[in-house]
Amino acid sequence: PLVASDSSKNILEQSNLTGSDLHEIATLAGASNLTDLVVKMVNIFTDIDKTCSGQERNLTMTTDCFLGLINDISSFLAITPALQNEATLLFFISDVVTKNLRDFNQVDFSSDSDTAIVQTLETILTNIKMILELNQQNNSDIIMEITMVEQLIQLVTDMEPFNRLNTTSMEDPLRTQKVFLELMDWYLTKLEMITRNSSVSRFLRDFFHVTKIQVAAQLSQIEFSLYVSEKIEFLMNNLQYPLDGADLSVIGQTTIDIIRHLLNYTTTMMELQDNIPGVNQLHSIQFQIKLYLDVIERWIKQPNVPFLLSSMLQWGNSSTIFSTSVRDLNLLLQTVAPLIDEDVAAFLLTITNITEAFNNAIRIAEQPGELQSDVFIASILTGIHRALQIPGPVMGPPSPAEQQDILGIVESSLTLITDKEMSFASSRNISLLILERVEKVIQQTILKDFAEYLLPMVKLLTTYFESASTSSGPDLWNQIILNEMKAIKSFLPPNSTAQYYISVLIKITDNILNPGQGKSASSCSYWGDVMLNPDDF
Repeated sequence: PLVASDSSKNILEQSNLTGSDLHEIATLAGASNLTDLVVKMVNIFTDIDKTCSGQERNLTMTTDCFLGLINDISSFLAITPALQNEATLLFFISDVVTKNLRDFNQVDFSSDSDTAIVQTLETILTNIKMILELNQQNNSDIIMEITMVEQLIQLVTDMEPFNRLNTTSMEDPLRTQKVFLELMDWYLTKLEMITRNSSVSRFLRDFFHVTKIQVAAQLSQIEFSLYVSEKIEFLMNNLQYPLDGADLSVIGQTTIDIIRHLLNYTTTMMELQDNIPGVNQLHSIQFQIKLYLDVIERWIKQPNVPFLLSSMLQWGNSSTIFSTSVRDLNLLLQTVAPLIDEDVAAFLLTITNITEAFNNAIRIAEQPGELQSDVFIASILTGIHRALQIPGPVMGPPSPAEQQDILGIVESSLTLITDKEMSFASSRNISLLILERVEKVIQQTILKDFAEYLLPMVKLLTTYFESASTSSGPDLWNQIILNEMKAIKSFLPPNSTAQYYISVLIKITDNILNPGQGKSASSCSYWGDVMLNPDDF
């Protein structure tokens, strides 16, 4: 547009600039004098007026007007002495603006404005990089930052993660949270890669590290919760009541899977949080738990375990006999034996053989009239004999002679218990035989400190049965009492002061229980002897 002379005059008057000042300004602008400067500026405005004037307006005309303005101003500034060192930069700016405006005119914003904007931004950045490379200056840092911005634009406009979303799974809150956490983790990884070589990487490094740890921890927790929910849902959809052994095996395997997943979750959390005190002990505990889980899993997968579990579920029923429970326990020991150490397995095998014999005896006893059979007693003796083969904690198993005595005690006791038609004399004789063998076993196998307490008890019982065979009626009890007191006296050491008192009591009891047997004279003498000391009496 034209500049009126009056307006120019008014501007100069208000600036308070002298003619000398104006000439200095013209010199700084690269003109020989003020008139030359004015001529150059008028030429610029004249070119702009030619390019930008006209009644019809469109995008191309506006672009040409703007480009003309930029080129004229850049050319004017380039010849200015104060900006001669920046001439390259001025031409660079002009080239960038020119190329970008031309590319901008070719973009179609009517179809997809978002895509058009992205393409425009990418084009601008590409043009800037290309012009920088053509100028052959040391612009590597600038190009690197521009590349980062390009990648950020691509990342923001990349819809691939959203296109892979499953809308059905988004109905579950946990799955929705998991999807968004996975998206966040994906974007964090991309951002970290994009900004790795940028000048801002040192500011973002700690942010990325902390944020990724938090996202990974939450993602692990949600994955574990989802896993448990899926397993529980699986059990609810597949188990049928009442439960049997196969169902229990499925429950056991599911529990093992959940515990293993829990161990993996705790391991992940420990790895995310460095320098946890006692982490080595935690790893050792986890290792032991995994070993036990492997053993339990091997046990569950044995083919006879479902049958065993089904049978054990029936223990509470009234129709289940006792021998069935013992059989199940025996089978349980057999299934455990292959999973443990050889020494323990050998011990369990011995226990299994023992329980098998006793279970056979119980099964026989459950049959009517079989309790008195020789087969029942033989089964019990077989179990006892197998039990005697187990070494003791200090010594080995009993000697063959000791084993025979123990088996004889058990056999005689069973005969005494099961034979209801046995006579009194036979039962007394068997009882004496049992006590004799018991005394021998105590002397041979029991420590002396304990035997000295057990042997007197056996002696008292033996005295009772021996006394019962020599008298009857009231005399029987009188004789039993005296014999028991004499037996007690025999337990006492010879130098014990209690010997004297026991002797007195025996004589007094004998006189009381057996009066009028020609003892009057001797009794007076006796009482005179024993009552010399009132304190002793």
